[in-house]
Amino acid sequence: MKEYGTSIDDACKKLQEMVEDAWKDINQECLNPTTFLAPLLQTSLYFTRILENVYKYIDAYTESNTTMRECISLLLVQPVPI
Repeated sequence: MKEYGTSIDDACKKLQEMVEDAWKDINQECLNPTTFLAPLLQTSLYFTRILENVYKYIDAYTESNTTMRECISLLLVQPVPI
């Protein structure tokens, strides 16, 4: 922001555009066959999805009393109906 003299809103919009572009790149690369092992690629893809969920709108890791608590509870505590 200091380097380019922009506002916080402009910087946030630019970061969101960069994240969207990165997701497009990730999805495109997932469609192409590679020499890497599939489990390794899937693990990194799942980790990226988790990070986006944690940091998309708020810092849910630091502010754990937000949606993250509910997500973890739904995942680990609540039974899954079969």
